[in-house]
Amino acid sequence: MTVTVATYYFNDFKIALTVLSFLSASITILKFNLIGICTFLAIVFWSLIEVLALSYWLIIKPLNISLTIENQILGLVNFEHKLTTVISLFSSPLTIIIMLTPLLKPLIKYYVKIVEHICEREEWRCESWNITKHKTILAISVITTIFCTLYPYLPSINPYNVSIGVDARYYVIEVEKVSKDISYIFKGYIYGSRPLILLLIYYISKISNMTITDTVKYMPLIINILLTLATYIMVVKASGNREWAATSSLFTPIGIILSANMYAYILANTMAIALLQISIGYLIEALNKRRITSFITSTVFAITALLTHPWVFTQYYISTTLMIIPITITLIRTGKTNIKQNFIQIAIILAYLTPNLILSIFKRTALSSLDLTLLATQILNQLIKTITNPILTIQTAINFWRDSIMAFSIYYGGCISNTYLMLLALIGAIQIIFQPENCMETRLRDFITCLLTATLIAYPIVYDHAKLRLILGIPVSIFAAKGYLKITKTKKLNGKLKTSIIISTPITLINYTLRTLANLI
Repeated sequence: MTVTVATYYFNDFKIALTVLSFLSASITILKFNLIGICTFLAIVFWSLIEVLALSYWLIIKPLNISLTIENQILGLVNFEHKLTTVISLFSSPLTIIIMLTPLLKPLIKYYVKIVEHICEREEWRCESWNITKHKTILAISVITTIFCTLYPYLPSINPYNVSIGVDARYYVIEVEKVSKDISYIFKGYIYGSRPLILLLIYYISKISNMTITDTVKYMPLIINILLTLATYIMVVKASGNREWAATSSLFTPIGIILSANMYAYILANTMAIALLQISIGYLIEALNKRRITSFITSTVFAITALLTHPWVFTQYYISTTLMIIPITITLIRTGKTNIKQNFIQIAIILAYLTPNLILSIFKRTALSSLDLTLLATQILNQLIKTITNPILTIQTAINFWRDSIMAFSIYYGGCISNTYLMLLALIGAIQIIFQPENCMETRLRDFITCLLTATLIAYPIVYDHAKLRLILGIPVSIFAAKGYLKITKTKKLNGKLKTSIIISTPITLINYTLRTLANLI
């Protein structure tokens, strides 16, 4: 009542009445233990809207079906879009919380206990769901990737065959220069920073006898499929969990990075992320099983990533370097128990980092190209300036949310503002960092912790577009898949509620992706 009176005093009667109604409903729900049933009904209602919206983007719009109730369905589609736009405002703070996860361990553990207590009060139980058809899901993931990549080019979606992709024209211009002088790969597209992608486009164009324009146009098809497969490989190699790997691959095409790649044609960035995910997967396998073949594979893929896109490579390189810290802490804690194993793991990481560092220095000195040492130095200098200069610190703090809003809501058409996916990713990040399922996941947890920590340190001090690129470097689909599986396996939820979440999740994500892709035209 005090809150309602205060609201009336500072605002007006209508708002006060709304607050009173909301508080009354909340108290009733809590008093009579109706959280579960109310959540279930809300999800069912939302799912019905999502199904109708999805039917429009998946069937009615692509097939140009004319219906008598098309205006009504379109009205629901617009309503769903507006509601999603409002909800998307939460994606930015959710992502910040994901990056803060390693630092908020006590608070998160307390929150988890509260949620579990609420679930126990509901007294609803059901058995866990298991996903067993891993190869089938992987195949579906690849098919979904192909469909989503080609979706903006469907005649019904893009009747005039309008070119999409902000950076597509730059790739065409640069590869045309490569076709005249092959050495240009070490000079062009930002000081020769991405020679491999330029060379790849050039040779695909030459071998397939396609024009450079058409080759660039369809390059996302190759890169997006590679990313889907890379996500699967990273998880299965690093954890041995094929269920998690298959689900991660399924969440990749309906996550944020495919839409971002189609909007901006960030071909080098996306390809480097795929290569780095494969590299990290094999590196962690090498750490866990001491396989020389896994180590060599991880090193080769890391080098190819360095030659593809140095920015995201720097993000992963720093994170991998930081992995030495948790291994050293384990070494100190366990003493002589696992001293040999820990020293071997540190040696493997150093051996992995060294050739990449040598190649990076060579690129910078011999080819005057951008490299990880230059980028890492720039970030470190900016961090020191921000910490030591009070005025710059205040300015950074003032610009923080403005830049975050630009990164999430303006750049790339706001396609990464997927609150539903980020919420699942937060649940998954908590699960990965605080509750690894087996000893194999321990090193994956260390890498994820270091990646989030490194990203968190750099995020406030870089400009808005760089913030967006840092977010894309986080394997959100892998986190979200872990969160999704956590929900499917918990026995503390009612069967109907769990089923509604399991079904509504892919529907919502597919709908979000197709709507985003359709709006690229």
